Amino acid sequence: MKKLLILVIALAIISGAAFASDNQSAAYVRMLSRETATDSIDIAYFNPAGTAFLPEGFHVQLNNQTVYLNYAHTSMTFSTEYTSQVWIPFFPTAFIGYNGGKWATFASFTIPEGGGTVNYPDGAVIFDGFGGGTIEASSAYYSISLGGSYRFGDTLGIAAMGSLVLGDESIDLDVGGAGSTKSSGTGYSVAFGAHYNPIDPLKFSVTVETGQRIDMEYTEVTGTAGALFTQGDIVNADSPWRIRAGASYTFGFGLEIPVSFKYDFYKAMDSNLRNSWSASMAGRYWITDTFELSIGASYDIDEYESLSDWGMMQMLDPPLSSVTIAGGVGWEIIDNLKLDIGALYPFYFAEAGGAIVGATDFEKQVINMAIGIGYVF
Repeated sequence: MKKLLILVIALAIISGAAFASDNQSAAYVRMLSRETATDSIDIAYFNPAGTAFLPEGFHVQLNNQTVYLNYAHTSMTFSTEYTSQVWIPFFPTAFIGYNGGKWATFASFTIPEGGGTVNYPDGAVIFDGFGGGTIEASSAYYSISLGGSYRFGDTLGIAAMGSLVLGDESIDLDVGGAGSTKSSGTGYSVAFGAHYNPIDPLKFSVTVETGQRIDMEYTEVTGTAGALFTQGDIVNADSPWRIRAGASYTFGFGLEIPVSFKYDFYKAMDSNLRNSWSASMAGRYWITDTFELSIGASYDIDEYESLSDWGMMQMLDPPLSSVTIAGGVGWEIIDNLKLDIGALYPFYFAEAGGAIVGATDFEKQVINMAIGIGYVF
């Protein structure tokens, strides 16, 4: 009975560390606001309609991020702190596109959800009283997107994009006997966007992204996990509809101030959740025609009203609201070859309370460093 209880709790954790969100390029990591950008092909993710305003020619960009994840919670019964500390050396994304003048086509590979791992080698509060145990869980949702855009004159661009999402998750558990699961699934979504330049230094944009229905199927179940799941079982991992919008103004002395807003409709998926949002602002200053500095800040609200709405996954991967700061450089090394280097650090608002199986003091730390290289030919 004890084994079954622990498996019910532990295997309810369907995904690992879901640190990924909009950190899909080094340019974003150094600014946090890309919704009105028209300077490189990574905007296929942030502002697809803006691709119609890119320079003519082929565009390609590769990015990688190195991320440190540190999650912690404390047992109220034993006053023991349990931690998961993981380095993720590779988190790649890629973009390619062609601008033919008034139109553009583009494709991208991104990881908009998951992309991380939690690893509690010394146990977690869910194992208190059961002799201890270990758990490691990981998840990644890979998105392959294709789209196109068209520009009307010099002021208005529109775009449409379709995405195929491939989900992959795994759990390894060692408590009362070893067990593991692997699951995978697919989802689809579309997005429509518009970009508007009423006057030369001023830009506006809006993009609407449909939610994805993703049914994750257990493709492998081993050991004690077989007491609960069998190959072929289905769990749901849907994502919500989203609206993202932005505005920016470029001053004559080389300073651009972009602001962005993102709104996720979680409540339409689950009435126990709340619609989450994120607001960000950046400053980018061109020291020369080929070298710029940037800083950014954002405020993010998660989809949970309070601790009482959390489940087991949220305990091991706490969904905390945060303020994030970022900075970095952009450098056109030679004509049409650009390097982006950036880093971001979120300040998470710790939660304290005993709402979840005797756990309290939920904390989270993320350090993200990114590098990207892009070329136009």
